[in-house]
Amino acid sequence: KNNVYIYIDALEFISDNILKLDLLNILFERIKKINNVHIIASCRSSELASFSTLINNYDIFVYEIKQISNDQLDDISTHFPSLKPIIKENEYKCLLSIPFYLDKITQISNLQIVQNINDLRNYLWHEKICLGNTDYVNIITGIVIDRATNFRLGSSVNNYKHSDISKLISNDVLIQDKDSKEVRLKYDIFEDICFEQYIDKKFDDSKGNYNDFFTQLETLGRCVYRRYQIWIENKLFAKETRMKFLYSLVFNTLPLEWKKQTEIGIIKSKYCNNFFEENENELINQRLFFEFVKLTNIYGFSIKYSLFPLNMILKESGNGRRC
Repeated sequence: KNNVYIYIDALEFISDNILKLDLLNILFERIKKINNVHIIASCRSSELASFSTLINNYDIFVYEIKQISNDQLDDISTHFPSLKPIIKENEYKCLLSIPFYLDKITQISNLQIVQNINDLRNYLWHEKICLGNTDYVNIITGIVIDRATNFRLGSSVNNYKHSDISKLISNDVLIQDKDSKEVRLKYDIFEDICFEQYIDKKFDDSKGNYNDFFTQLETLGRCVYRRYQIWIENKLFAKETRMKFLYSLVFNTLPLEWKKQTEIGIIKSKYCNNFFEENENELINQRLFFEFVKLTNIYGFSIKYSLFPLNMILKESGNGRRC
């Protein structure tokens, strides 16, 4: 018999959904009895711990895609000389080590317009995702929200103009499944950026009414928690966004679940150092220090698997532990 491969994308978005995890276990249990059927799945390393039982029970091989090293960057810069002046810039270190961002940066003729990750993500949103056309904002947001809230592979093309969908597909913004006639954004990072823009707008519209802000987010269902954490992680990079978003969220009274999600997003971020340094005294005065320590011990790690011998190694996720 011919081999059959089933690909499951972005497992991290069901990491806290007990029902979906049970269904995943049932799928693996059924497939282990069929020799010619295999499963390939993708998952962000920060969420891999949620699937440790599954990995151990079914002897799953874990392949980790590492970030680009400094030596590799030096080799790449010989082919893209425009990268050489910025390789030593601190603002770019986190960007250049990620293949997706590196690819997009090499396509920008004027690198002065993207001084940090927030600038780059805004550039990608306006110029690469929305193609400089504000009419596409609602279309793209609708596709992303529909797909995420309903746990679907995509959103039906029948909900949108054919000419708009064709334009977005031809510009590598969307991809379409020919069988289901559904479309989704081509890259997961594009979806992250779309959610970031969506949550930004909800935050600004709330005008400091955090109960209203979180009520709006809760309409998206459980998928919003991980998206919200990613949003928090990215707000830590620049001081301007740390002051605008995080200071008010951390040091104000929030619903308990959202307070927890905010703090988890901070400790899992690679950019949390400055936040803790800037707010050290305030965290101690408001008795939040040990709360962050507790959450760091629970969530501030990921699992690295070793096959020879088979074991699990805990490693830090984000910079929460170092801080």
